[in-house]
Amino acid sequence: MILLQIFVCVLASSYPTMLAEIFPTNVRYTGVAICYNVAFMLASFTPVLCVIAIENLGTPNAISYFFSFIAIMTVISALFFKDRTGTPLH
Repeated sequence: MILLQIFVCVLASSYPTMLAEIFPTNVRYTGVAICYNVAFMLASFTPVLCVIAIENLGTPNAISYFFSFIAIMTVISALFFKDRTGTPLH
């Protein structure tokens, strides 16, 4: 749980700014609200998914597989992130 909270803290420190950059101003509030709430709703299932992975794979290393999958998905998302530097946020 401590390891999970470290990842959540790292995410939560940059998440709002990143979301503000993604959406244009006419849909920003709705887009940020939907992304924020859906992401944290899905993240609440992480402990359950870790237990299921350990039970099905029979090894505590299953958690490292789970976090590796999340890391790979994060890298893929970062590669497709559209940089709007220089574009006004208003």
